[in-house]
Amino acid sequence: MIFGCSATDPSVLETLRPNELVEFIETLHNFPTGPIQVIYDIVYGHADNQGIELLNGRFLKGPNMYGQDVNHQNPTVRGILLEMQRRKNNTGVDGIRVDGAQGLQILQSVVGAGGV
Repeated sequence: MIFGCSATDPSVLETLRPNELVEFIETLHNFPTGPIQVIYDIVYGHADNQGIELLNGRFLKGPNMYGQDVNHQNPTVRGILLEMQRRKNNTGVDGIRVDGAQGLQILQSVVGAGGV
């Protein structure tokens, strides 16, 4: 893994600037031996237990086997997740795999209804 929401591998992306990730993806797309596609593997369903100290408790529903379930019912959480998705789409990525996407059903119903 090269880039995550909370951490970046400094040996690959030295300055931690968001546009550095965009430049890295552009470099991979223009690789001398042929384009290399980039796919994000994103988890929107739960947060690591370390998130308990970083996130407002209203953003979490409670413990699960991976850490804490994200509270997709909270409008602020839905807004944050949609903004995160928009930003990831704008990096030039070739695809996105969403793990724990059951909460996105709530997001889709709200977006489809003109919410968030």
